Amino acid sequence: MPTVTKQAAFEASAPAVWAMVRDFGRLDEWLPPVVGCETEGEGIGALRTLTLADGAVVVERLEAHDEGARTLTYSMTDAGPMPLVDYVSTITVSANPDGTSTMSWTGTFGVSGADEGDVVGSIEGLYQSGLDSVADKLAAGVHPAIASWPSQSVT
Repeated sequence: MPTVTKQAAFEASAPAVWAMVRDFGRLDEWLPPVVGCETEGEGIGALRTLTLADGAVVVERLEAHDEGARTLTYSMTDAGPMPLVDYVSTITVSANPDGTSTMSWTGTFGVSGADEGDVVGSIEGLYQSGLDSVADKLAAGVHPAIASWPSQSVT
């Protein structure tokens, strides 16, 4: 089974990065291909139904969530049109000694009905798009939930 790991270092603190990615039900706020995220249940065992930009729908289950360790692990219960089998992924945000942080995203999965190299490349691209999006939102200094609010002017 292939394993993909992508990491990014951020000038922001680990608590600031974790605040962006910790909520299992808000993946659509920072992962560009996800345009909708609906959750069912709370805590371990909760399900999220993701709608992707191309209309595909996948369902994922929260397997572990540790605030202290800043880790979130989920599995894919319905891969929709994706050729993934037994997909499990973990996001970890670590503090660095200089006050910066590192986000690591690792996934392990099987491939069915597709070229393994192509699927690995797609997952690498997906993870990279998420890390890039988090970096952009941190650079803008705006939490993604606030960035999505309609603009308002004060007069």
